[in-house]
Amino acid sequence: MKNNRLVLSLLPLILLICGNVLAYDLTEETLGAIKFVEANKAKVVTIYGNPDNKKEESCKACPEDHHECKLWGKYEYKSKGLRFSVCDNGVMSIEAFEKSVAKTSKGIGLGNTKGEVEKVYGKLLKEKNDTYQVPETTGNPIKLEIEFANNKASRIKLSRTWLNEHED
Repeated sequence: MKNNRLVLSLLPLILLICGNVLAYDLTEETLGAIKFVEANKAKVVTIYGNPDNKKEESCKACPEDHHECKLWGKYEYKSKGLRFSVCDNGVMSIEAFEKSVAKTSKGIGLGNTKGEVEKVYGKLLKEKNDTYQVPETTGNPIKLEIEFANNKASRIKLSRTWLNEHED
């Protein structure tokens, strides 16, 4: 019985070594120059400067465990192809679009093919239409979505899993 538990606990490592990754721990993920879980408004402005477009409003849609979030905002850097959803307590999403040169921690950016992405992240989960998600292993509320057009990444978004409540 103990051997079975040991084998099951080592299975992700075995699959990683064999190149058949089923899922990733996204807590170390980046998109551009910012590590997602350590990002905040001040860090975004320090690294990228003042946004081209900035919209802030009172926060009404955060989950109850994020009730300390009083101000919600969108910081868009159109010239860099980056968009941030920010909150008092951090960055809720980073999105690379159009001509962005931002890459993930594994070197994936706009223009990479689905095959190239799966070579690095493993089999992607289809979300909707041409949008796929990198499976996350730790249960952290983080997701990495990649949208493809003509088999090339056309949008990459790193976000909190509950973010759609704000985005709608």
